[in-house]
Amino acid sequence: MSQRGGRPIDFQAWAQNQIVKRAVAALEARDEAFAERNADTPLPQLARYLSRCAISLGHSPSPSEVDGGTFIEQRFGSWAAAMAAARLPQPRSMRKLRDTARYKAEKVKQEPLFREERRQKRQRKLEQSEQRKKEQAIKKRAERAAKAEWAAKKKAEAEAKALTLAETSCQLSIGGRGLSRPVPHPQIRKRQVETANAVVFSIAGGVCRPLPHPQNQQP
Repeated sequence: MSQRGGRPIDFQAWAQNQIVKRAVAALEARDEAFAERNADTPLPQLARYLSRCAISLGHSPSPSEVDGGTFIEQRFGSWAAAMAAARLPQPRSMRKLRDTARYKAEKVKQEPLFREERRQKRQRKLEQSEQRKKEQAIKKRAERAAKAEWAAKKKAEAEAKALTLAETSCQLSIGGRGLSRPVPHPQIRKRQVETANAVVFSIAGGVCRPLPHPQNQQP
């Protein structure tokens, strides 16, 4: 048993109720199909059909015991008239549908069909659940990849901005004239600039550092 809305649920009883409904629906469909097939069937032929049913059952049938019983009763005007046409004694009692052999046989037939449908339904739900999990995992991976790409882009932009600031801030004063120019990109490995006062600077890797005067260098 389980509970739904605070009330216990007997799944076995529920399953049996579903099987009963399926059996009744199947018999109703058989009755409708019989009526359609025999809409123009002569009454004597229907009477012979009732005789065969009586032989199969071992007694005079009730309307619920044969396919199309209600239809046959309507065609003859009454069940008593149908029995008289088939030269059968009147049934001792009118059996209810659930007491008939055809209902019991149909119920036995419907039970495995119902069980199989339930199994297939559970399998479909399981497959759908697994598919949703896969889709969610793919979505999460895509979101993580997008975030990583965005972070890498922002990092590259920040590094480029910092590099630009470093290049513009590292300047050389030429001849004390207040003239200045930005230091070239670090890809320029080495460059010497002589100013009017013979001070030489070397630019290596984007860093400004003074070099000794050429006259002081060792030969």
